[in-house]
Amino acid sequence: MRSSTASSKSRMISVRVSENFVAEVAENAKHLGVDPSEYTRQALEAFNERVMGQRIAGIARALRAETDAAAADMDDTVADGLAGT
Repeated sequence: MRSSTASSKSRMISVRVSENFVAEVAENAKHLGVDPSEYTRQALEAFNERVMGQRIAGIARALRAETDAAAADMDDTVADGLAGT
C-alpha cells in the first residue's frame, strides 16, 4: 500500500453513508487500533489499488489479444511465402 509522506498535500472528502456503516467503521477501526478516518483512508487506498490492478489487467489482456492476432497474421504471411518453393 502506498504510504503518505509529510510533504504530500492532503485534502478532505466527504461521503454519505448509513449510521450502521459508520458504526461498523468505528468498530473495525477500534479493533485495529486506528482512528476511523485512518481506517477509511487505508480502505479507500486498498480499493483504488485493486481497481487500478483490474484496469492494468484489462489493458494487458487487450494488448495480448492484439499481439496474438499480429503474430498469427505474420505466421500466415510466412506460410504464404514458403508455399511457392
